Amino acid sequence: MLRMELKMNKQEELEQMLIEDGLINPDQLEKARKERKQGKESLTRALVSMGLVDEDKMIKFLISRLDLKMVNLSKIVGIDSKVIETIPEEMAKAHLIFPVSERRNFLTLAMVDPLNTLVIEKVTAMGYQVQPVLACEEEIKNAIRKHYGEGGIVENILREDRSKDKEEESFELKIEGEESPTINLVNHFLIEAISAGASDIHIEPYEQDIWVRFRIDGVLHKISSVSRHLHRAIVSRIKIMSGINIAEQRLPQDGRARVKIENQEIDLRVSMTPTIFGENVVMRILDTRGLCLDLERLFEPEILSVYGEYIRKSQGFILISGPTGSGKTTTLYSTLTAIRSVEKSIMTVEDPVEYVLTGINQQQVRPEIGLDFSLGLRSFLRQDPDIIMVGEIRDRETAEVAVTAALTGHLVFSTIHTTRSSEIITRLLNMGVEPFLITSTLIMGVAQRLARTICPRCKDSYHASPEIADNLGIEEGTLLYRGKGCKYCNQIGYRGRTGIYEVMTINHTIQDMIINREPGHIIEEAARENGMITLKEAAVKKVLAGTTTVEELYRVTS
Repeated sequence: MLRMELKMNKQEELEQMLIEDGLINPDQLEKARKERKQGKESLTRALVSMGLVDEDKMIKFLISRLDLKMVNLSKIVGIDSKVIETIPEEMAKAHLIFPVSERRNFLTLAMVDPLNTLVIEKVTAMGYQVQPVLACEEEIKNAIRKHYGEGGIVENILREDRSKDKEEESFELKIEGEESPTINLVNHFLIEAISAGASDIHIEPYEQDIWVRFRIDGVLHKISSVSRHLHRAIVSRIKIMSGINIAEQRLPQDGRARVKIENQEIDLRVSMTPTIFGENVVMRILDTRGLCLDLERLFEPEILSVYGEYIRKSQGFILISGPTGSGKTTTLYSTLTAIRSVEKSIMTVEDPVEYVLTGINQQQVRPEIGLDFSLGLRSFLRQDPDIIMVGEIRDRETAEVAVTAALTGHLVFSTIHTTRSSEIITRLLNMGVEPFLITSTLIMGVAQRLARTICPRCKDSYHASPEIADNLGIEEGTLLYRGKGCKYCNQIGYRGRTGIYEVMTINHTIQDMIINREPGHIIEEAARENGMITLKEAAVKKVLAGTTTVEELYRVTS
């Protein structure tokens, strides 16, 4: 096989051979060096493209002096469609390459420029061992048109898939010796993450190595370090799985994948962004097996009695607030599941649609074609819905359309990024929504957090110190709990999460304060007088009940 890199002395040997065979003279060589496109083509290809050497003569030189094999693509018939699919059409056209055969990840690749090591490295990073062979430019172009273009094998496959409305391919997660090391490594990460109950997988390149971290119960944990040279192969494998452009490495990209583990299909939401050391990958695991859609399991009885009453009203605006990863989407999905019925039309506009709910019309935001939250919401108003859910209130336009929907007799749910329930009102005012519109529509604001629960198998008790007692407003020596760490919880001391909620209902006193644009802390005082339990108070209850720890209380309510 041709070496992947030409060292300096090899480059000098090549230049000397070109001069010895009379293909070029020293002046032409110097000219080619200056004009050559750095990193995009080899010296031999530069000589041909500059017209200094005839292509046929260069081919004969490469065959005789560098022992390269020549292939006649016009005489090859019956190339398997799976072989064609190993190289994306855009990549084949950009680099004038064409896959001839593939066996056990050993890919024979026809190239106009088989000395172009950068192209070979790209294909190698996709998980293949590359055997480059020489082919004429015109033959490669014809082969690309024949197999990729209209009427070609790949186009026919795509057309067939579209006509059948074929579902997304599901990748089986197995560790097998016959698979490439890269595939087995990626499968290993996914299996371990799913088994550990992780919500996200982070693959982060640094100067010396790659960090692999799992987000478990809302907190990142470093799982392993991987050799830096495996980064391209890992990223390429994930791109293939999630339908992301392999050739693009300079821009952020998003994709989706579906994997199967023990006959259970799990969706992945994949995000890639370039960093100084390469592309950073984050995979969100959307595992319906761990999704709780039961409001009785989410809320304490005293909170559920209030929340359950308001979500069954015929109209109004209910907003859920909290930082990213605080469980807002789960709360909304659980709410819609609790109130859906054949008598009600429920429509949602989301970015993205994380879980599919039966009996609910869900719409995916598509900014690239102009379909944003506000446009989707406007279209809903002509669809005769009873209940509307908007993924997030991000701007004034979306907020005003949501308020209009609530004013016209719809029950509207959405999320917004604030730290406290009282700040929901401040945020809407800052967006430019008129106070009288807020008082006419907003009926409830909920702030929430997710706190890790103590592992039941290594739960240990201790007595509250004076400092802790003072911070929590409890008696010194009160019995509290924490996890020591065991095999069941991977020595973390926590297993699972619980919701902490601050539910603010809007009464006449608060409506008057909204009209007068009172600050958030004044509104919060009025809500507490109305019976609202704050986030810290709700968290203290969980601590005293032995559900979570003091450390988690500080983390989620700071």
